[in-house]
Amino acid sequence: MGIVPAKTARFGWQVITEFRVSQNPQGLKILETFRERLQCGTIKRNHRLSLIDRTSVLVVRDQQDLFNQVVPFFERYPIQSNKRNQFEKFKKVLSIIQQRKHLTREGFAEIVEIANEMNTRAKRYSKVHPEQSRRKKILASLK
Repeated sequence: MGIVPAKTARFGWQVITEFRVSQNPQGLKILETFRERLQCGTIKRNHRLSLIDRTSVLVVRDQQDLFNQVVPFFERYPIQSNKRNQFEKFKKVLSIIQQRKHLTREGFAEIVEIANEMNTRAKRYSKVHPEQSRRKKILASLK
């Protein structure tokens, strides 16, 4: 999940929701089987310009596929690792969007907070450069 600048969006920011799962080259068949099971998504190179990274990734971006295929799958077959907490947060964001609460300042701010909790790379960066925190910038623009 990400939040990116978007001039045409209500608050100047757009929420990008996507489900991603990657595998090394030997696991490509796993991704293909998973895509068949979910009946959605596309498989592509994870970092297509990288000469080193040969992993493939299954990506699902379509909102209806996320709501109707991905979430029910993981509710039926719960994740048995520390990624489960991330999935629960992702599911919460999807719920906010499904209820159209993301179109309110409060709902959008809630998504920003959840995204900040999920994005550990951004948190590491903001600790080093607190004045450049994307979360702070987005929340400030909502006022």
